[in-house]
Amino acid sequence: MLAGNPKIGTDPKAAIKEAWDAAEEGIKKRLQGRYERKLKDAKAKNRDENTVKYPCDGSTGSIALLVGNLMYIASCGDSSIVSVGKTKDQYKCYTPDHSTINPSEVARVEAAGGKFVQKTTRTPGPFPFCCKMVDKNLGKPRVQPGGLLVTRSFGDFQAKLPVAGGIPGSVIHDYEEIIEVPIDPNWLYFIVASDGIWDGIPLEKIFKVINTEVEDSEFDYGKGMDKRAKRRTKVVKGLCSAAVDSEYWTNMGAEADNTTAIMLFFGER
Repeated sequence: MLAGNPKIGTDPKAAIKEAWDAAEEGIKKRLQGRYERKLKDAKAKNRDENTVKYPCDGSTGSIALLVGNLMYIASCGDSSIVSVGKTKDQYKCYTPDHSTINPSEVARVEAAGGKFVQKTTRTPGPFPFCCKMVDKNLGKPRVQPGGLLVTRSFGDFQAKLPVAGGIPGSVIHDYEEIIEVPIDPNWLYFIVASDGIWDGIPLEKIFKVINTEVEDSEFDYGKGMDKRAKRRTKVVKGLCSAAVDSEYWTNMGAEADNTTAIMLFFGER
């Protein structure tokens, strides 16, 4: 959608906007078709059509489009785009957090009629009150209707469409803005990654993590890969592994999830 847009070189923002909306409409068309087929099948088999649920597929989205010396960035959901420079304090996140712990997004969803539900579990309290049971949060709050951990996404029409039980205007697919970022000569890495990466690795630790050699003799780098490609593969794999192994998941009472990353390499150390 974006790569084939004729405006990509002359009006990148317009190209991104068209691709963004086309993605939402394309997902809606596909899911609507699936829903209608299920209704037709239920009717043919004399089943209650009210038991047919609208498909709940969805995704967050982030775009980093390089045109000339400018990076055009847009996002919805809790995937993020971050640059990492040559020193440990040279990092920056360019995307807003459209999650259920962002106060401005919480206010927007509630103004539209949505609600937030926090799951908890009963667990022994800390010493010396270990005999007293206390509530412990399980992960982040979820948007209702929809049961989502994000306030913006593609698809997820169970939160958006009345026919699927959703509330229009609560969860939306829109990005907040498209920002233009000039290429910085100090950049080493540019990372586009899903929320599990950033949940597991605080930004202030990202430099150390991606510059730590990852020893894994069992990993198959493939034949014909040069040393630079092997090093880059090792860096990306190390980033994802560090996120999966993070104590964050144990502390939140959750399993590691959504730990996917794409990296652009602007320089070699």
